[in-house]
Amino acid sequence: MFQEFEIKTVYIHCRNGVLNLDTKKNRTIPKINYELFFKCKEEFPNMELIPNGEINDLETIKHLSDNNINQFMIGRQFANDLLFIEKLGLVVIDNKIQIISDYLDSFEDYKYLNLNLLKKAIFTLLSKVNGAKKIKKDVSEADSIIKVKNIFESNQIWN
Repeated sequence: MFQEFEIKTVYIHCRNGVLNLDTKKNRTIPKINYELFFKCKEEFPNMELIPNGEINDLETIKHLSDNNINQFMIGRQFANDLLFIEKLGLVVIDNKIQIISDYLDSFEDYKYLNLNLLKKAIFTLLSKVNGAKKIKKDVSEADSIIKVKNIFESNQIWN
């Protein structure tokens, strides 16, 4: 079927969804099953299969790598902590303030921007950062992107 429709890449969530469970419970029940993904990979060697689901620590990344998986999808973990791959030691992100500043600049002309949604994303950047409580308070009180940007530029958040 995939060949018939010329589908070459498929993202596979490594947990079966269970009917009659709400979305929150389906995030933990049943347990994640990477072995089933590996079997699919063997059965469909000509397809690009990319795993998803609870890829949020070095152990899981190593397990996938040890099984010759060099691509995977990271979803919810980024929503919880945008810098988690740096915290795992996989990359070093230089000049975070400049990146955030440029990102905020890109929203300045949006007429119908929901500033609260933007703030929520920004709060994930501050998870486990020293002094984050005060900065989060300041960000939550900001009533414009320019003020949020100034908070980041005027605080020594990351060394």
